[in-house]
Amino acid sequence: MKTLFFFYHNLKNDSKINQLNFPCYIENGSILVGSYDEKIGHLTKGNHEMISGKLVSFNASLQEVLQELNNPNHSLGTGKTKYELSTILVNVNNRVKEAFIIF
Repeated sequence: MKTLFFFYHNLKNDSKINQLNFPCYIENGSILVGSYDEKIGHLTKGNHEMISGKLVSFNASLQEVLQELNNPNHSLGTGKTKYELSTILVNVNNRVKEAFIIF
């Protein structure tokens, strides 16, 4: 089973992604958002601004990936107390793929 995620801000670092203990394939990608504050990593939905990040294809279920992202041993938190899971279209080498995004 493959699960696609788009990571931005602090989580777009390949070494942090590889901490997640799942086989994965990482590609550079970009998405359209309403607005993005690069300092704190806050984004809003929309199509006003393009940001870059990593499209990651995990060889794991959505539930397994979410549990691993929540694992405090990885120190992957962004300092937020509430997160939202959604889907987004990601441009990867002029191909569009749908992926999960956490914001």
